[in-house]
Amino acid sequence: MNENIVRPRWKVWEGIIAIIGILAIMFGVGYIGEFLANNIGLKNLTIIFSATVLQTFLLVAIPIFIAVKGYGHFLSDLGFIPGGFFRAFPKGIKWGLSLFFLVMILGMIITIIHPVEPDLQDFAKIILMVDSFWELLLTVVMGVVLAPIGEEVFFRGFLYPALRARLGVPGGIVLCALLFSGMHFDLYRLLPIAAGGAGLTYLYERTGNIWTNIIAHAVWNGVMIALIVGAYRGMV
Repeated sequence: MNENIVRPRWKVWEGIIAIIGILAIMFGVGYIGEFLANNIGLKNLTIIFSATVLQTFLLVAIPIFIAVKGYGHFLSDLGFIPGGFFRAFPKGIKWGLSLFFLVMILGMIITIIHPVEPDLQDFAKIILMVDSFWELLLTVVMGVVLAPIGEEVFFRGFLYPALRARLGVPGGIVLCALLFSGMHFDLYRLLPIAAGGAGLTYLYERTGNIWTNIIAHAVWNGVMIALIVGAYRGMV
């Protein structure tokens, strides 16, 4: 076990309630966004970007509020170790590429075993909305910056240590990965995403540095976005 990962004073149930609360808020925001798009003509991509900013804020702010404000922990206890950002790049890039290929291969295996035409990924649908370079840039920011920061701080920096303290390392990795995958609401890709989530959780177990995870997640998403753009949009 990595001694850099502290035994947290916050509890698993606090993380679960936080997930439920964030999802409830985002569903509400989704309905509001649909109303605005239908009634005042606000662009869907603008609404989605704003919602992603809000979700990222909640995924980061709630763990900090609970851990630091509520229990007196330090930011380093959520994986923000001093000087960890620049040290994270080599391992983060290597792991990000490895996880991308792992998830891609598992997805291909599932397609062979269960040959159906799955619905497009949500992010692919968003890319299909893109009409300009600047809109494409917004989607890249969402996938390569916002999503990795929010999801890694919440799932790896906050939720995993609580699960680890309760279930041990193997149990914590598996459950954290399943919760991470479930939040993507993609049943067809549930296991490949869970495998990627398990890899990210294991990476955090090894390093205790949340920046390594954020960079790995960003690389994974970045390669995926590049392939989606090439497949569905061509040159924008």
